[in-house]
Amino acid sequence: GKYILDGEPRMRQRPIGDLIDALKQLGVELEAANNCPPVEIFAKGLPGGKTTIAGDISSQFLSALLMVAPYAQSEIEITLSTELNSKPYVDMTIAIMKEFGVEIQRDDYKCFSIHPTSYSPIINYRIESDASAASYFFAAPAICGGTVKVENISRKSVQGDIAFLDVLKQMGCQVIEGENFIEVTEAESL
Repeated sequence: GKYILDGEPRMRQRPIGDLIDALKQLGVELEAANNCPPVEIFAKGLPGGKTTIAGDISSQFLSALLMVAPYAQSEIEITLSTELNSKPYVDMTIAIMKEFGVEIQRDDYKCFSIHPTSYSPIINYRIESDASAASYFFAAPAICGGTVKVENISRKSVQGDIAFLDVLKQMGCQVIEGENFIEVTEAESL
Protein backbone atom coordinates (compact mmCIF):
# COMPACT_ATOMS: atom_id res chain seq x y z
CA GLY A 1 0.00 0.00 0.00
CA LYS A 2 0.84 3.66 0.06
CA TYR A 3 1.83 5.22 3.38
CA ILE A 4 2.95 8.66 4.50
CA LEU A 5 5.16 8.96 7.57
CA ASP A 6 5.18 12.40 9.13
CA GLY A 7 5.81 13.98 12.51
CA GLU A 8 6.02 17.18 14.46
CA PRO A 9 7.10 20.31 12.53
CA ARG A 10 10.63 19.91 13.91
CA MET A 11 10.86 16.48 12.25
CA ARG A 12 10.25 18.13 8.89
CA GLN A 13 13.60 19.87 9.35
CA ARG A 14 15.54 16.68 10.04
CA PRO A 15 17.47 15.50 6.97
CA ILE A 16 17.13 11.79 6.23
CA GLY A 17 18.40 11.77 2.65
CA ASP A 18 21.18 9.27 3.37
CA LEU A 19 18.68 6.75 4.76
CA ILE A 20 16.30 7.36 1.83
CA ASP A 21 19.14 6.71 -0.64
CA ALA A 22 20.19 3.53 1.18
CA LEU A 23 16.62 2.18 1.14
CA LYS A 24 16.24 2.99 -2.56
CA GLN A 25 19.41 0.98 -3.28
CA LEU A 26 17.64 -1.96 -1.59
CA GLY A 27 14.65 -1.66 -3.91
CA VAL A 28 12.31 0.31 -1.66
CA GLU A 29 10.07 2.82 -3.43
CA LEU A 30 9.82 6.01 -1.39
CA GLU A 31 10.01 9.77 -1.77
CA ALA A 32 10.79 12.62 0.60
CA ALA A 33 10.61 16.25 -0.46
CA ASN A 34 13.82 18.08 0.47
CA ASN A 35 15.14 14.78 1.94
CA CYS A 36 13.11 15.41 5.12
CA PRO A 37 9.78 14.03 6.36
CA PRO A 38 7.07 13.54 5.36
CA VAL A 39 8.11 10.36 3.59
CA GLU A 40 5.81 8.74 1.05
CA ILE A 41 6.29 4.96 0.90
CA PHE A 42 4.95 2.63 -1.78
CA ALA A 43 5.19 -0.56 0.26
CA LYS A 44 5.88 -3.82 -1.56
CA GLY A 45 8.20 -5.35 0.99
CA LEU A 46 11.96 -5.04 1.31
CA PRO A 47 13.63 -6.71 -1.70
CA GLY A 48 17.20 -6.78 -0.31
CA GLY A 49 20.56 -6.55 -2.02
CA LYS A 50 23.50 -4.22 -1.47
CA THR A 51 23.49 -0.68 -0.17
CA THR A 52 26.02 1.92 0.91
CA ILE A 53 25.53 4.48 3.65
CA ALA A 54 27.76 7.02 5.39
CA GLY A 55 28.83 6.19 8.92
CA ASP A 56 29.48 9.78 9.96
CA ILE A 57 25.99 11.23 9.46
CA SER A 58 23.85 9.21 11.87
CA SER A 59 24.40 5.78 13.40
CA GLN A 60 20.60 5.66 13.73
CA PHE A 61 20.35 5.15 9.97
CA LEU A 62 22.66 2.12 10.11
CA SER A 63 20.81 0.74 13.14
CA ALA A 64 17.48 1.16 11.33
CA LEU A 65 18.77 -0.74 8.29
CA LEU A 66 20.20 -3.50 10.48
CA MET A 67 16.93 -3.92 12.41
CA VAL A 68 14.73 -4.27 9.31
CA ALA A 69 17.21 -6.36 7.30
CA PRO A 70 16.08 -9.78 8.65
CA TYR A 71 12.67 -9.21 7.02
CA ALA A 72 14.10 -8.60 3.54
CA GLN A 73 13.27 -11.01 0.72
CA SER A 74 16.98 -11.67 0.13
CA GLU A 75 20.27 -11.07 1.92
CA ILE A 76 21.19 -7.47 2.68
CA GLU A 77 24.76 -6.22 2.59
CA ILE A 78 25.43 -2.77 4.06
CA THR A 79 28.75 -1.08 3.32
CA LEU A 80 29.85 2.10 5.08
CA SER A 81 31.32 4.77 2.83
CA THR A 82 32.91 6.66 5.76
CA GLU A 83 34.21 5.92 9.25
CA LEU A 84 31.48 5.09 11.78
CA ASN A 85 31.18 7.77 14.47
CA SER A 86 28.88 6.17 17.06
CA LYS A 87 30.21 2.63 17.33
CA PRO A 88 28.76 1.92 20.82
CA TYR A 89 25.21 2.47 19.57
CA VAL A 90 25.69 0.15 16.60
CA ASP A 91 27.27 -2.42 18.94
CA MET A 92 24.19 -2.13 21.15
CA THR A 93 21.87 -2.67 18.15
CA ILE A 94 23.81 -5.77 17.06
CA ALA A 95 23.89 -7.17 20.62
CA ILE A 96 20.15 -6.73 21.08
CA MET A 97 19.43 -8.30 17.68
CA LYS A 98 21.57 -11.29 18.70
CA GLU A 99 19.56 -11.67 21.92
CA PHE A 100 16.47 -11.95 19.71
CA GLY A 101 18.10 -14.62 17.54
CA VAL A 102 19.43 -12.57 14.60
CA GLU A 103 23.09 -13.04 13.68
CA ILE A 104 24.97 -10.39 11.70
CA GLN A 105 28.15 -11.14 9.81
CA ARG A 106 30.47 -8.16 9.70
CA ASP A 107 33.85 -6.91 8.64
CA ASP A 108 34.65 -4.70 11.63
CA TYR A 109 32.64 -1.49 11.07
CA LYS A 110 32.97 -1.50 7.28
CA CYS A 111 30.46 -4.06 6.00
CA PHE A 112 27.47 -5.88 7.51
CA SER A 113 25.58 -8.90 6.05
CA ILE A 114 22.19 -10.06 7.24
CA HIS A 115 20.30 -13.10 5.91
CA PRO A 116 16.50 -13.22 5.87
CA THR A 117 15.19 -14.63 9.13
CA SER A 118 12.74 -13.85 11.93
CA TYR A 119 13.32 -12.45 15.38
CA SER A 120 12.75 -14.96 18.19
CA PRO A 121 10.18 -13.88 20.77
CA ILE A 122 11.38 -13.24 24.32
CA ILE A 123 8.85 -13.27 27.15
CA ASN A 124 10.71 -10.83 29.43
CA TYR A 125 13.34 -8.38 28.26
CA ARG A 126 14.95 -5.68 30.39
CA ILE A 127 15.48 -2.42 28.51
CA GLU A 128 18.59 -0.51 29.49
CA SER A 129 18.14 3.04 30.78
CA ASP A 130 19.02 5.95 28.50
CA ALA A 131 22.52 7.14 29.47
CA SER A 132 22.18 10.26 27.28
CA ALA A 133 19.06 11.39 29.12
CA ALA A 134 20.59 10.51 32.51
CA SER A 135 23.64 12.67 31.81
CA TYR A 136 21.59 15.84 32.32
CA PHE A 137 20.71 14.71 35.83
CA PHE A 138 24.31 13.63 36.48
CA ALA A 139 25.44 17.17 35.56
CA ALA A 140 22.99 18.91 37.90
CA PRO A 141 25.12 18.60 41.07
CA ALA A 142 28.18 19.99 39.24
CA ILE A 143 26.17 23.07 38.30
CA CYS A 144 23.74 23.49 41.20
CA GLY A 145 25.35 21.57 44.06
CA GLY A 146 23.96 18.73 46.11
CA THR A 147 23.61 15.08 45.15
CA VAL A 148 21.63 13.26 42.48
CA LYS A 149 20.95 9.52 42.50
CA VAL A 150 19.74 7.96 39.25
CA GLU A 151 18.30 4.47 39.63
CA ASN A 152 17.98 1.65 37.11
CA ILE A 153 21.27 2.52 35.43
CA SER A 154 24.68 0.95 35.66
CA ARG A 155 28.24 1.64 34.60
CA LYS A 156 28.01 -1.66 32.69
CA SER A 157 26.00 0.17 30.03
CA VAL A 158 27.21 -0.29 26.46
CA GLN A 159 26.11 3.26 25.67
CA GLY A 160 29.00 5.60 25.00
CA ASP A 161 27.42 8.48 26.94
CA ILE A 162 27.95 6.64 30.23
CA ALA A 163 31.58 7.88 29.92
CA PHE A 164 30.25 11.34 30.87
CA LEU A 165 30.72 10.15 34.45
CA ASP A 166 34.50 10.18 33.84
CA VAL A 167 34.26 13.84 32.82
CA LEU A 168 32.39 14.64 36.04
CA LYS A 169 35.07 12.83 38.07
CA GLN A 170 37.77 14.87 36.32
CA MET A 171 35.83 18.00 37.23
CA GLY A 172 36.02 16.96 40.91
CA CYS A 173 32.55 15.47 41.43
CA GLN A 174 32.19 12.36 43.55
CA VAL A 175 30.64 9.45 41.65
CA ILE A 176 29.32 6.41 43.51
CA GLU A 177 28.38 3.43 41.37
CA GLY A 178 26.02 0.80 42.76
CA GLU A 179 24.72 -2.37 41.14
CA ASN A 180 21.57 -0.61 39.91
CA PHE A 181 22.20 3.09 40.52
CA ILE A 182 24.70 5.90 40.06
CA GLU A 183 25.02 8.81 42.48
CA VAL A 184 26.83 12.07 41.71
CA THR A 185 27.76 14.65 44.37
CA GLU A 186 28.97 18.19 43.78
CA ALA A 187 32.67 19.01 43.69
CA GLU A 188 34.27 21.12 46.40
CA SER A 189 35.45 23.28 43.50
CA LEU A 190 35.12 22.53 39.81
